[in-house]
Amino acid sequence: MALSAWKQAGESRWALRVNPSSGNLHPTEVYLLSPAIDNFSSTPLIAHYAPQEHGLETRCVLTNPIWKLLTEDYSEPVLFIGISSIYWREAWKYGTRAFRYCHLDVGHALAAISLSAASLGWHCQILENCSTRQLRMLLGLPDNHKNETEQPDCLIAITQTKIKYPVLSLPDQAIQQIALCDWQGEANVLSSTSVCWDVINTIAITCEKPTTQLSVANRDIHKEIMRQHAHLTVNAQQLIQQRRSAVAMDKQTYIQAEQFYQLISRLMPEQVETPFNLLISAARVQLIFFVHRVEGIKPGVYCLVRDSEILTELKQLMNEQFVWQKLKTCSEKLPLFCLLEGDAKLLSQKLSCQQEIASDGCFSMVMLSQFKKTLQNTGAWLYPQLYWECGMIGQVLYLEAEAMNIQGTGIGCFFDDPVHEFLGLQNMNFQTLYHFTVGGAIHDDRVLTLPAYGTGK
Repeated sequence: MALSAWKQAGESRWALRVNPSSGNLHPTEVYLLSPAIDNFSSTPLIAHYAPQEHGLETRCVLTNPIWKLLTEDYSEPVLFIGISSIYWREAWKYGTRAFRYCHLDVGHALAAISLSAASLGWHCQILENCSTRQLRMLLGLPDNHKNETEQPDCLIAITQTKIKYPVLSLPDQAIQQIALCDWQGEANVLSSTSVCWDVINTIAITCEKPTTQLSVANRDIHKEIMRQHAHLTVNAQQLIQQRRSAVAMDKQTYIQAEQFYQLISRLMPEQVETPFNLLISAARVQLIFFVHRVEGIKPGVYCLVRDSEILTELKQLMNEQFVWQKLKTCSEKLPLFCLLEGDAKLLSQKLSCQQEIASDGCFSMVMLSQFKKTLQNTGAWLYPQLYWECGMIGQVLYLEAEAMNIQGTGIGCFFDDPVHEFLGLQNMNFQTLYHFTVGGAIHDDRVLTLPAYGTGK
């Protein structure tokens, strides 16, 4: 969640971060809930992470009995990372779209944290049964929806070993005691004036999560798949910190079919553990690819079915002209289907608000989420999680692209109804929630890159 570099062009100077954000606006805040750790803190505490200082700001000091009560269901040491969003950081620029942009950024952050933890051999799990009210009390956030208020999103438990039956909630008695503790510090005021986007506040209130009793239903994860990647020799820290969002693509870079298959195999929850094991169910999003410049794969439109159980439904709902031909050149374990062959560059550009970056790379994609039935079966509180999954997919794409010496970027502006019309979708069973593109990036040599820390302002 830290800064990764400073950029400078003339007198203008701005920071980049390890985790991507819409418009580099970064609405996502992070908190650490930690036990007493040698050479760190003599007591359990709750702290806010300050990225510019790369430091922790103590919010609340906890007693050992409270921490013991909070973690009574864990058989080994555990720490927690809390994530929250400030919608105004996006809303001043993007208006009502800020809600989904914020939750896409939560997904980016979740994957960034999960992948970083995995590089240390640690394991992450979202406590999905916790309510919004409980998260507010744990993070010390105000219980209102004013313009600049932080809204709690989720809490991640981090352990050194994988827990067979993950803990998905925390004792309410401990949370109540923490809420009554002595909290320190106040959040900075972001703006002298602000505009109230009532729609965002209404959606946020509607999507507040109650306490739930979900059961762990993750399919078995096969770590062996991860060892097949050729670029595993890449230094994880270097790769994570060098990640950049491409601003424009060069219209000429190609990747090989094997590279494409390798990249998209990292998006299959059944084939990789991190970061998709964060969520109980992480295959609600299916992927539509517009392949432009992949050597060994014909240009056209393709579908990666991340949940085999809905393949029949997709075929029934989508355009009857789609051929659904399984690619013979890819692994049997990779459910990639050709829908249409042909040049799709102009189509992908039109669907992504006429942005050339969608047509100038190696491929672009649509993230298509199960929608109406999913929300009817659970409740509106699941709505943000659909964006989290899309953001997690995006973060994996960012890092996989970097490992191949190319780059990616998220596309938050797109025409959803024309996308659905092209795909033949006539109801709200599936909805497009995020677009993405990967290719050879054009770099501006006029912009200087400076170290993230240690050089002063």
